[in-house]
Amino acid sequence: MAGAPGRPGFELTLAEGVPVWVRPVVPSDREGLRQGYREMSRTSRYMRFFTAGAEISAERARYFTEVDQRDHVAWCAVEPVSNLRGYGIARFVRDTGQPDRADFAIALIDEMQGKGLGTILLAALYLLAQARGICELRSEVLPDNPILPRWLPTLGASITSSGDPSYRLLRWPIRRGNDPPADTPAGHRFAGWLVRLRPLVGGQNDPTPPPDFD
Repeated sequence: MAGAPGRPGFELTLAEGVPVWVRPVVPSDREGLRQGYREMSRTSRYMRFFTAGAEISAERARYFTEVDQRDHVAWCAVEPVSNLRGYGIARFVRDTGQPDRADFAIALIDEMQGKGLGTILLAALYLLAQARGICELRSEVLPDNPILPRWLPTLGASITSSGDPSYRLLRWPIRRGNDPPADTPAGHRFAGWLVRLRPLVGGQNDPTPPPDFD
């Protein structure tokens, strides 16, 4: 696992020897994001986007990729040679009313699920949240989501009623430093990723400057 001079992000090898490049999202990722959406199953689309439509609109793709990396932070995993095919993406958007809180989401194409990429993207997002003074990440979760309600509580998150039966609210406190987010085996493994990724993602007070959009 290593970065490359002049190239943001880092390369690593997942289970089964699959190489990926993890880096900040940029506006030119727009079409790659739309293609990645097409590669997701209907179930995966529904669990992440609350819709199973075959296409994501150009407007939404623009919103998802033109991010300032300060209040709207997004990193992705891509095929490392072409740097075009997208494997997954994780993001958070700061709550303007509560600037130490943010809404977050993660999505992977089905082919890349179960290989550890989700944990890596979440660890990067966690570090980026620390760097920007975020104390809690939150997400709306569908009642029949089979993954997040089992996975995130092992990393210190809690799931509560939202007051709306169509979704539940997941709340994930962000600790300082490299402390495990939960005293669980998964929490301690996650803390190991925080140690490994911190030099590659950025320190706790090293926010990435916002890009200029054309």
